[in-house]
Order: sequence, then C-alpha cells, then structure tokens
Amino acid sequence: MAKTDAEDLVAVSNYLKLIGWSQGGDEESSARALFRAGNWGRGMIGHLGNDVIFLQPEVISRFPNMASPDMFMAASSERIYLYIYSKFHEVAEGEAGLQKKLVEMDKQYFEQNP
Repeated sequence: MAKTDAEDLVAVSNYLKLIGWSQGGDEESSARALFRAGNWGRGMIGHLGNDVIFLQPEVISRFPNMASPDMFMAASSERIYLYIYSKFHEVAEGEAGLQKKLVEMDKQYFEQNP
C-alpha cells in the first residue's frame, strides 16, 4: 500500500461519514480498512452533487457534472465501468499517473475479456 497522508484520510473519512459507510469504529479506521481491502483501482466511486469522484489513498479524482440520475457502476477484475448519461465510460489512468480520467468504454476489450 502506498503511503496515505493524514489529509487524505481526513478527506475520505469525511466522505465516508457523508455517505454513512462504516466498518465499525470511527470513520478514519473505516478509511484505512477501505484502502487495505484492495478495492478496484485501490479506490471507490462516489458522487458529490453533480460530480463523480474516485477516492484513492493518494488523490481524489473529480469528474465535474458527470453524475446522472441513471448512473451506475460495474467492474471486472481489471476495469471499472460507469454508465452515465446513457453511455458507458471506464475509469482510466490519467496522464499524471495518479489522477484518473473518464474515457469511453473500450467495447472490444470488454467483449474479448468477459
């Protein structure tokens, strides 16, 4: 696991408190448990208002105005998919290495790797 800064734990703890997710105990221990669990992409998807967010120990990626009423998430062992505004997207590596980006779903990859 990469080093998690105290500020990141506070941000994630606040988000977990906001959405009411807890592993028992306080929100900071829940945040630590989340990152140890090795979730897809070492993070989790959520939304704040109209923004989709991807929480990771190192960074929070924010996708402005991408949350839609029909939004849902699906995942394979390799990739995370979001259905937003009647289109499939996937969470992909960003140019900076840590920050994620949303790209159109690679349908060919999905069909060949069930």
